[in-house]
Amino acid sequence: MENKIKVAIQKSGRLSEDSYNLLKSIGIKFNRSKDQLIAYGTNYPIEVLLTRDDDIPTLVNEGTCDIGIVGKNVFEEFKLESIAKGNRLNIDEIYKLPYGSCRLSFAVPEKSNLNSLEDFSGKKIATSYPNIVNNFLKENNINAGCIEFKGSVEIAPKLGTCDLICDLVSTGTTLRANGLIEAQTLLQSTAEIYAYRNISQNKSDLVNTFIERVNAVIKASNARYIMLHAPKAKVEKIVSLIPGSESPTIIPLTNIEDKVAVHALCIEEIFWETLEDLKAEGATSILVLPIEKILD
Repeated sequence: MENKIKVAIQKSGRLSEDSYNLLKSIGIKFNRSKDQLIAYGTNYPIEVLLTRDDDIPTLVNEGTCDIGIVGKNVFEEFKLESIAKGNRLNIDEIYKLPYGSCRLSFAVPEKSNLNSLEDFSGKKIATSYPNIVNNFLKENNINAGCIEFKGSVEIAPKLGTCDLICDLVSTGTTLRANGLIEAQTLLQSTAEIYAYRNISQNKSDLVNTFIERVNAVIKASNARYIMLHAPKAKVEKIVSLIPGSESPTIIPLTNIEDKVAVHALCIEEIFWETLEDLKAEGATSILVLPIEKILD
């Protein structure tokens, strides 16, 4: 298996579709039936294992998979549990992805008197992340009980199981629907790529190529290629208004002496306000094009 890499992604859940689409966006084609848990790359030496997100750090840490895509919240829980058990960590974060953004936060009932961290002392906290929560409580000298709760943690206060919860929050809609208010954030999380630390050189080269492709797609996601005509007297000013551009190309225009064409790669998002500012300085024929990939 030295001539291919194994990648673990979430089978179902909030990161599943985005992770699978990421692999397709970097040019990998798969041979996979609907119910298969392994997808085989047909144009790249890769196997993709679809599994539970909680299992991904273990699979990478043991070297069963070379790469895993999972939320930082899942990895941090795994790391703290491994440290507590004295287990060796053989896994490293190698790339932060721009999707799966959420936060791990305490949430309290709307009508409670739990207004500060100090108020949590002596209370019971339900969570699916007991290691992260216990570590946070210890660091902040809060003497509270932590109850591991699988499934819909937000209903635990109504069941009388706990006084407050600690759970993942995206929009806060689920909390509000269950009469809860977000109180304190413990961890900001996004999807991240993790890799087995003791990977062989052959696989390391494949992983590096994989990451280069991912970086090319991610970097291009907000980048744009802009072309416009600018008065020669305003070129310097107009170029200064183009966000994130590096050494724009200035091209003479045929039969037009007082204008030039400006072409620039913008690595930052271009807003309507930017285009309006360019126009106000005399830029015309402004064209903004999307970019699929950027290789440095």
